[in-house]
Amino acid sequence: MADTFRIYKGDTKIVEGASPLSITGIEPATEVAAGEYKATRVQNGKESAKVDIPAFTVKTAETFSADVDVKPTSANKVEEIKAWLTANDIDYAGKTTKTDLLALVSKD
Repeated sequence: MADTFRIYKGDTKIVEGASPLSITGIEPATEVAAGEYKATRVQNGKESAKVDIPAFTVKTAETFSADVDVKPTSANKVEEIKAWLTANDIDYAGKTTKTDLLALVSKD
């Protein structure tokens, strides 16, 4: 049986699953103190002792702007690619897939 992991805040389990796990729902730029969250490993149905998760700062979400010179990539959402194409006066009528839209972005 595969190992799973759990993350707790106090006595409340907030997430469980295979590694890596993510803690969600924390505002960007929040500084989280060491030990505010704790992790355990569950192996063969037995849970390890809780271990402090080190201090961290929640990253600010990176946003895509169609108004800059950075071209969209496969990492962008379809809506972001369409916004970039529109901002650059490129017609994408009839194109609906990410692959088709990205094909309209010049490679130079």
